[in-house]
Amino acid sequence: MKVFALVLVLAAAAHAGKVHPALKARLASGEVMDVIIELPSLEDIFTSPFVTGRSTVEARTANMISMLKDRTAASRRPFVNILSELGLSNQRSIAAPLWISNRFEVKNCDAALAEVLARVPGDFVIREPKIVSIIDGIESKPVSIEEVRQNEAQWGVAMIKAPAAWNTTKGNGIVVGIIDTGVHLNHEALRDAYAGAWHDPTHNRPTPDDIQSHGTHCIGSTLGRSNGIGVAPEARWIACRGLSDFGSGSEADLLDCAQWMLSGADPKPHVITNSWGGGSGDPWYNEAMRAWIVAGQIPVFALGNSGPSCRSANSPGDSIYTIGVGATNNADQMASFSSRGPTATMLKPEVSAPGQDIISAGNSGTNSYTSKSGTSMATPHVAGAVALLLAQDPSRNFYAIKDLLETTGDQPPVDPADVNCGTGQQWPNNAFGHGRINCENSVNANTTSSVIYF
Repeated sequence: MKVFALVLVLAAAAHAGKVHPALKARLASGEVMDVIIELPSLEDIFTSPFVTGRSTVEARTANMISMLKDRTAASRRPFVNILSELGLSNQRSIAAPLWISNRFEVKNCDAALAEVLARVPGDFVIREPKIVSIIDGIESKPVSIEEVRQNEAQWGVAMIKAPAAWNTTKGNGIVVGIIDTGVHLNHEALRDAYAGAWHDPTHNRPTPDDIQSHGTHCIGSTLGRSNGIGVAPEARWIACRGLSDFGSGSEADLLDCAQWMLSGADPKPHVITNSWGGGSGDPWYNEAMRAWIVAGQIPVFALGNSGPSCRSANSPGDSIYTIGVGATNNADQMASFSSRGPTATMLKPEVSAPGQDIISAGNSGTNSYTSKSGTSMATPHVAGAVALLLAQDPSRNFYAIKDLLETTGDQPPVDPADVNCGTGQQWPNNAFGHGRINCENSVNANTTSSVIYF
């Protein structure tokens, strides 16, 4: 009766929200499922003078977080009140409040409840949660310890000339955050680099682990300290598990990880590496990445393994608010699987890095290693390069780092098909982007910190 009464009360509400047709069909069939209520964009917060003004990063970040919390709490309040009125606060509870984006998850929603929620006045849509996955490797194979043991850098680390940059910086003092399937905490290449911060909204396990292995391999390429696998071997890592043991991740968990990286983690990361995504042209993670950028954090995303077709870039890697990364092979050519740009509005990727037959940490033992291929493997190389640049000058912001990577990379021969993939010119192009990164050039660039307000 309470549901019926509320339907009558809200029936005349003007400008009410709507239930997305795909969700409506599923609920009509009797399904009970978690749903997302997506409210208007927070664009005005990110362009507010309190967030873009010439104050310290800390002050602008504090202003932004305060405004985000106030706005999202106000947006959520009518829905919380309805659930309370219906006596459903426990059974149909709203998931842990997220303020980094103006949307929230309602658990165990059925057709009747969706109808009531849709009649709340305002501009919003009730829809199915987005589910994304790791940018799955093209291949993965174990590598014997005899094949791995070496004093020199692995080929990908050597190709981007990270060892030549180590006389200047090895990433000391920089914390890298990874959102992935977890990390094998006791691996020989990673255990001494753990900075002590871990969050797991996906499986709620108290300490880092990685049944899937994807996250372990990725963070190993960024900063692994054994057998030459890491680009920035003196950086440290923290991790949030936003992707399950099977490699998939829910919208709510990935936003939870984004918020934790911004505000909950201690220490907070300077650069955040993400080797996951799906679909294209979808801005659903933009608010999270914009918040990171305001806070001085550098988002790096894999572009996807949907190549070699043009316009095959995956989201969020295809966003303007991240450094999107393509993959190269050991011949310094674009990997055929690497997604290409352009997007509807811009060139992608920004840069490329080694991503084929990459040896890094495995999850089957404390000294296990695997070889994997994919833009998932290229992305942590770029995150490692960012760590080197930030260790050299911590004041560098997203735009300064992006510019350094784009203007100091190497430019190998380009396949004619890739030249014709949007730009019609050799460089930059929608395969390599501006080039394959070169850490030696980047750290030796004659540049000063570029503080750009946004």
